[in-house]
Amino acid sequence: MTPNRHRDFKCGEVYHIFQRGNHEAKVFLSDQERGRYLNRFFMLCRRYHIRVHNFALMSTHIHFVLEPRRVEAISNMMRDLQSPHARAH
Repeated sequence: MTPNRHRDFKCGEVYHIFQRGNHEAKVFLSDQERGRYLNRFFMLCRRYHIRVHNFALMSTHIHFVLEPRRVEAISNMMRDLQSPHARAH
């Protein structure tokens, strides 16, 4: 999938979202980092009105099963979640 590609999310639909580390790099360097990431994830899901059905944080990738209540919610949430995380690495 091309970064920053326009996605047509629909309210009430359930989506499997995943992110991988570049070249199978580790996504989290510590349990503390993983905890901060999850806290931010849940805070952003509340802010953007996203229902979380399931999630998995693996060593080299993440999976989310999400249901947006607003069309732009998933794109905005992932931007606000991933950008700071990527800058920290």
